Amino acid sequence: MSRFHKRDRLPGIFTTTMVLVVITASCGPVSKPRVPVEFQTELAGSLLYAGDRPAAAGHVAGTAEFFLEPPLAIPPLVSLELEYVSGGTLSYGDAARSAGKPGGKAGGETDRAAVSFMLPDLPDLTLGGPGTAAFRYTVPLEGDTLGIIRIAVPGDSALELSYLGLAGRWYGLDRDERGLRLSPFVVMETPGSVGIEVPESFAFPGGADLLIRSGGTVSWTIGNIRFERRGGGEFRVPSGVFPGPAPRVLVEGDDIRSVRLVPALSRPFPSPIPLDPAMILSYPVSSWRREDYEVFRWDAFPSLLIFDTADYAVQDRLFKRLAFFVEKAGYRGRLAEDWEIADQHGWNAHDYRAQDLARFFQAVQLADFPLLPEERELEALLFDSGIILEDEGRVAPGEGGIISISRESESYLRGLFMAHEGFHGVFFIDGEFREFSRRRWEGLSSPARRFILSYFDYQHYDTADEYLMINEFMAHVLQQPVSRAAVYFGETLASRIDASPWRRTVLPEKDEAGGNWPVLAEAFLAEAVAFDAYVSGRWGLGAGRVHRISVRE
Repeated sequence: MSRFHKRDRLPGIFTTTMVLVVITASCGPVSKPRVPVEFQTELAGSLLYAGDRPAAAGHVAGTAEFFLEPPLAIPPLVSLELEYVSGGTLSYGDAARSAGKPGGKAGGETDRAAVSFMLPDLPDLTLGGPGTAAFRYTVPLEGDTLGIIRIAVPGDSALELSYLGLAGRWYGLDRDERGLRLSPFVVMETPGSVGIEVPESFAFPGGADLLIRSGGTVSWTIGNIRFERRGGGEFRVPSGVFPGPAPRVLVEGDDIRSVRLVPALSRPFPSPIPLDPAMILSYPVSSWRREDYEVFRWDAFPSLLIFDTADYAVQDRLFKRLAFFVEKAGYRGRLAEDWEIADQHGWNAHDYRAQDLARFFQAVQLADFPLLPEERELEALLFDSGIILEDEGRVAPGEGGIISISRESESYLRGLFMAHEGFHGVFFIDGEFREFSRRRWEGLSSPARRFILSYFDYQHYDTADEYLMINEFMAHVLQQPVSRAAVYFGETLASRIDASPWRRTVLPEKDEAGGNWPVLAEAFLAEAVAFDAYVSGRWGLGAGRVHRISVRE
């Protein structure tokens, strides 16, 4: 990322340099006295001693040493956290990127290992108004044991230390009412721009999740991809988004309150990965937990699962029989044998509500019908997610539904399918949205209704199912931006119907000069405007857009 600068500190930020040296337990005699620490008696069960009385009171001038007895066995993935307090005028400022480096011998002992970090100088890390504020700095602990901690403050400067403790390891910065917490490996170029570069030697073994908390629109750049999320709040970006083991991220926004890299949550397959649909579309296949498909949970609507498959063949093995059972005319309500549907097309994308999934697997149970291994995997996953339930020996509907897209679809189609199937999913779980869609369907003009029903019949939907027709009407209207609705319905779809001599009778008058059907264009443009306004007002979504995060290279 070109925005990152290879430097140990930014010019003009620090007036003083303080160095913390973290030293592991060491061998050999110690000649310096040990004074019980007054501001804190122990660290994770080990007693704390200081090398002199001022250090024991938390006053560090020159060099101060703290000893742990017995030496502390370092737990995995922890950091040492220091709190120091300063008074005066405080405002939010910048901090340098810290870098770990080998240390040397200390206190007359032969050190097994030592790592030093530059500490930010608190007077220049001011936090917003007069008064006293706490500043905490966390540095990663490496090695097996911790025996000595040394803090060095060059020149005439001094540091008032009020806390030494252990914290779960994280990298970044965090601001709240108590003040600021900061770690090494952070670059702050401006108050609205935070970068984190973690050296590979300090990377989390299992990958890192990114946690962001902001008061407004925020963007973040990982590799060559930039993400933007409108509106404030806290959210998590899973480790699979990062292309390598050593995370590098740049976060920008007007009100950044927290940016933290933390150990990735363990999500063994098939536990769904919570994510925004836009990030699912760009999620690296190399980060999938298995080669044939990945399972996500829609972060804004957690009862909806999203499947992304490697190709249509995998998708068919999961959903094709289900598609015929739920939606295909002539097959609805019965379990088709493989040979019956082998030469027939299912769908290139899928959507199913909990009620239909329960009906399907209940029918399978009653008939003792043989399913493919992928269909059995799907059944187990649905039970685990609570979308279907076991109720006194029967399969019953739970909450939510599923949608599916495939990597075999071209990029523009994946976006269109995600919008189409995504709005189907919202339709499944929200009664008010279903009622709004029903009212729009009932208010549709006769020419527009005859046309769209003929088109759905052309697509082999069961047009006798009103619920299905309303759902498909809504999704076809919302699958593209409002600006494309008139051409899509009044020209593209109408031309397909016009190509059929016995279907074209449902079409209103054609504008031969324009090559379109104005009545249909006007009717469905009005529907697109109405639906767009509804989903925007309810959820911040829009026609052609079920994501709240935008993604671009």
